[in-house]
Amino acid sequence: PVGTCALAAPVYGRYSPSTGDSILTLLSGEAASAASNYGYTTDRGTVFRASSAAAAGLVPVYRLSSPSTGAHLWTANAAERDSAKAKYGFTNDEGVGFYASPTQTPCTVPVFRLLTAAHRHYYTTSDAERQALVAYGSIDEGAVFYAAP
Repeated sequence: PVGTCALAAPVYGRYSPSTGDSILTLLSGEAASAASNYGYTTDRGTVFRASSAAAAGLVPVYRLSSPSTGAHLWTANAAERDSAKAKYGFTNDEGVGFYASPTQTPCTVPVFRLLTAAHRHYYTTSDAERQALVAYGSIDEGAVFYAAP
């Protein structure tokens, strides 16, 4: 689709070793602040590239968090977003985090979501990292959207 080859905005990743939670953001300042203010001390750099604006062939990737656990969730599926809010405590709807492709194209790679043993979600484009996390007990939830490497 048009737009998927234009996924140029870096999506920064941070990980909190103390909680097992991950965050993804287009904002480098938010990533830095998450490290100093909230314990997301592991800098994963640019995890993948997405779009900061809607475009043909792209869908919104919704950002949610749980006020009771502090866990974060990103999904490109509006029904999953609504279910996570209603059933799983992700009641803080933080809006659209970025835009990505719902299907794989020649310009994209899958972004895999894993549910870790700490009941937190982790996102990666690396199949090796995905396999290592599964070996440590994470549940592979598969590709949840597609982005540029």
